[in-house]
Amino acid sequence: MNNNCCVYVLNENPIYNAMFSVSIRTFRKHNPKIPITLFYVNDSNKDSWEQTNKLFKEISPEYTKRFMLFRQEDIFSLVKNLDINLIEINDLPYKSQNYVSIQRCIFENYDFDDAILLDVDTFCFRSIDFIFEKYSNYDFVACPLVGINNGTISKQKMRFIYFDGDNLEKQTLMPFNSGVVFWKGNLLKEYGKQVLQYCNNLLYKKHPMSDMMYALREDGRNREEVACNLFVLENKIKNSFFDTEDVSVFEYSQDLAILHSTSSAFPYLFSKLAFEGKLVEN
Repeated sequence: MNNNCCVYVLNENPIYNAMFSVSIRTFRKHNPKIPITLFYVNDSNKDSWEQTNKLFKEISPEYTKRFMLFRQEDIFSLVKNLDINLIEINDLPYKSQNYVSIQRCIFENYDFDDAILLDVDTFCFRSIDFIFEKYSNYDFVACPLVGINNGTISKQKMRFIYFDGDNLEKQTLMPFNSGVVFWKGNLLKEYGKQVLQYCNNLLYKKHPMSDMMYALREDGRNREEVACNLFVLENKIKNSFFDTEDVSVFEYSQDLAILHSTSSAFPYLFSKLAFEGKLVEN
């Protein structure tokens, strides 16, 4: 991979394709030169969450027609036009779990320099070159994990139980959101090597954090986020949070560089930004 790159992962879900088509055009508009790599996983949509089909019911058909692309061939054409490095993935090292986030395990087969990993439900409003310099003293930088209820944001610390060598440690910490992450050096490759094992240990209650994970979400669909936090803790990675004027979850401001909407809030924020003329049309 090139120095200072940005990375997306996408599968064959048309809804995720549409989100990506919005995100990547806002990103490339403000970052015309930074290298971007898209890992496109040909999974026949097996890893997608069935609830994604409900996300766009609140969005105006006019907006979806003006700003979104749903078909794989249209995504590939867009990627070519925007000078994005496309890597197709045809084989995954696990049986489908209907959980797209564990596809991040594919990173173990690739080398990276400093990288910003972006979820598809993100928007970009200015150059992000400064992030690589501003946060260069850290190996991992992300936003705090937040809860969103009826438009109200809450931040709450979490009780982490994790391994420090052979010892079991307990700390109450503000957790990270893994939707926008700055990874220093080749650390993203190392995360790719470990994320699948972390997720499976959490899913099958083989890690002491499993009970807390299931208490927060009964279906365990937060396991990659918990896995990411455990990876940082158990590998003693030097970390920090993004400043809120640089990268934010849900809270939009004019000077923001990157906004992570989260899937549940995507319809509202997408519609707001479309109305305000902040998006790039088809």
